Amino acid sequence: MIQSSVIRLTTEMLNIERNSQLIIPPEEYYCVKISIEKACDVTENISKFLLISEPRPMFVYYNDMYVILFFSCVDVDLGEKHQHDGIHSLIISKYISSIFRENLIPTEPSIFVQIIQFTTQTIIYTYVSWLVFETSRAHMIKLVNSKNDIQFNTYVELKDVLKNKGILWDEQPSGLRFGTLLKYSDKTIRCISEYFDARDSKKHTSFMFGR
Repeated sequence: MIQSSVIRLTTEMLNIERNSQLIIPPEEYYCVKISIEKACDVTENISKFLLISEPRPMFVYYNDMYVILFFSCVDVDLGEKHQHDGIHSLIISKYISSIFRENLIPTEPSIFVQIIQFTTQTIIYTYVSWLVFETSRAHMIKLVNSKNDIQFNTYVELKDVLKNKGILWDEQPSGLRFGTLLKYSDKTIRCISEYFDARDSKKHTSFMFGR
């Protein structure tokens, strides 16, 4: 009687733990976004290391503030499953541990890791396009270094402000202007660092979702 009560209690408590977890459904894509305080020049090394680590992401996007790993949905009928059964907390813990264990950052800055889920590749493309745009704006505003409110200036207006200050935007390093996409294919790391043109999305969708 006591043994069965203990088993029942254990089962109930484990169910409470499981029901408290955020879990990625098999049919959804997801990304792991790793934001690093004062990241500077470490995001490239972290990106390249995690790009070829198991499970390998479809692709990685990084800039000087964060690294984002994008993972595919899985087919349960083929026996596939998300890493750590898609449990957010376990996936987050894994990547934090990996970064510190491999000494991928020289100091101990604050690290914030979150998981974002997507239902379609179209939404992923839109999200990455937005990331590229926001990376450009953030770097432009940093270069302008003005006390005037320029948060709502357009991309073209910010380029003009920079030009008036003697800074040619198109001559800035592409990684700072747009961030960088990485993909591991045929034992080679390929990269793209450029503006996303919605009128010609095939190039970038092929890079992100192709073989």
